Amino acid sequence: MDEAVARENTAGGEAPCGGNPENTPKKYKVLSGSVLKYIAIAAMLLDHTAFFFMPSGSVVWQISILIGGMTMPIMCFFIAEGYARTRNFNRYLLRLALFAAVSYLPFALMYGIANGGGHTLTLFGRKLPVEWRALSIIYSLALGLLAVKAYDKINNVVLRDLAVIAVVLLSVLGDWPMAVPPACLLFYTSRKRKYGYAHALICITLLTTLLYVPYTYWYFWYDFKRIFEVLSENWISTAGALLVIPLLSLYNGRRGGFESKAGRAFNKWFFYIFYPLHITVLIVIYALTVAPV
Repeated sequence: MDEAVARENTAGGEAPCGGNPENTPKKYKVLSGSVLKYIAIAAMLLDHTAFFFMPSGSVVWQISILIGGMTMPIMCFFIAEGYARTRNFNRYLLRLALFAAVSYLPFALMYGIANGGGHTLTLFGRKLPVEWRALSIIYSLALGLLAVKAYDKINNVVLRDLAVIAVVLLSVLGDWPMAVPPACLLFYTSRKRKYGYAHALICITLLTTLLYVPYTYWYFWYDFKRIFEVLSENWISTAGALLVIPLLSLYNGRRGGFESKAGRAFNKWFFYIFYPLHITVLIVIYALTVAPV
């Protein structure tokens, strides 16, 4: 995700390729890449905290997951930006794959706690549900990066479309199933179009709303009440993508964050490390305070 702001021209620090296609006066483009990423992780933390500790269906819970819905599109946006600017695609993909592996167990536990799982894992003497089939959004983002690469580099239209479809199908096991690769593609193809990001976000909202119906039925086919509950919460979360429209209209294409050597390293790795770390911390707190014995 850090690759999105890897190259800046020395004159003004503007994004060298693509940039912001929204029709926003330059003086109002005040949000750097780092600020957008901090907004995304704050929204994600609120969303995940709601799943662990807030009463499901309450007003506060609904507001929290609505805000949390901003995280996925911002992440996909930076995958598209990152692909366009990365100096080393293989290293970028490897970094995503590494943190997808690191995030596997924390996410499987979180998913199991939120949705129920067929297995349990004992932590601090508490049996926690775990869903071994669930893979995190970092896995989905890695597939999104592959989808953009296939779209950009495969000249044969049939082979290109087959490759993209294969990647989308592989994402069925990931968070935001089958929605993340198309979202990354939408952002990539919208980078130089006027109001492209707004159009992409509207399409992402409609796409995820539709995709969740067959996926939820497939996953919870044995429990119609649970299907309704999951669809309701997912549609609230999906609507949160529309909140990103004004944020991306203010994006200035700059990296932002700390400029020292140590600061740049922090900017590069913090957003990767935060994902598995915050889930692990929430699980530990949940296990010690809320989980049944």
